Amino acid sequence: MMNIIYELSPSRFNLVAALFSKVWADKALIDSVLEGTRSARVFVDYDEAPTAALMCEESGNYYIVGDPRPGRLRQFIADAPAEAGVFNRPDFAFFTNQSDWRDALWEDRGGDIAFYATRVFRYSRGKVATPLDEWKERALVTADVRRIDRSLLADIESGAVRLPEQFSADFFELIFKDRFGFAAVVDGWVSSAIWAHAISSWYASAFVETVQGFRRNGLATLVTAAFIDNCLQNRLTPLWSCLADNQAAAAIALKLNFEEGPPQLETDWPPFGDDFVAPSGLWMKQAHPVDAMPDSVVWHRAADLRDM
Repeated sequence: MMNIIYELSPSRFNLVAALFSKVWADKALIDSVLEGTRSARVFVDYDEAPTAALMCEESGNYYIVGDPRPGRLRQFIADAPAEAGVFNRPDFAFFTNQSDWRDALWEDRGGDIAFYATRVFRYSRGKVATPLDEWKERALVTADVRRIDRSLLADIESGAVRLPEQFSADFFELIFKDRFGFAAVVDGWVSSAIWAHAISSWYASAFVETVQGFRRNGLATLVTAAFIDNCLQNRLTPLWSCLADNQAAAAIALKLNFEEGPPQLETDWPPFGDDFVAPSGLWMKQAHPVDAMPDSVVWHRAADLRDM
């Protein structure tokens, strides 16, 4: 059998929407690709009715869904050809919500690949279960919860609000321009912050970080409550995920009444190790494809062509 992979043009990403529909984690990021607001390359096993797909998103999040049985896409990932231009990146990781894909990758790499379980949460209520003011009363320190906006940036620039080393004014500027987020300010210092690291038409994925000396004071809960409220006002569903062993992060999600969904698995960054060099000569791009839609790119396994 000749192994052939099709790379879809963005105009045909709708073909894989059903395959990705059951993924909870990073739903905002995946949907933003499908909606055309974020760049990615999508490889599938069949051009018109895919049964498996690999989405290689621009920041290095590579999502695998569909049929993991030995076949075209699995062979393509196992070979990790340099010609594709996605497996030789210094920073990327595989993500999947299917344990059978974990088993397939483990088998194909001879056990030389690490996976980590991730817990995934989604806020499914119509309003914040506990108002922000009530969370402020429960916090162990007095905090001012502020949106990351032009006013906060001006206070940071003037020195009225100071940033610890893990945050930067440039990063907060990025959040203000392209995303949204909130910060808890304690005694003039940003002590905890949350931001949307991906946004689609219906979802927003949250990432929260609290400064070491301010943890266990309820500040992450405070900023997350503000994040939830803002999402609901804008008809967005908040998403939350954390490594399975991060009990503190999971506890915040459950305390705020997030619903837990199917777990996700992710690999190391990069999945094949720092010394991996993507092999050349295994796959080749077909110059003038005749067996695909006009706007698809066809990849052939070169070894199969030589054996014909």
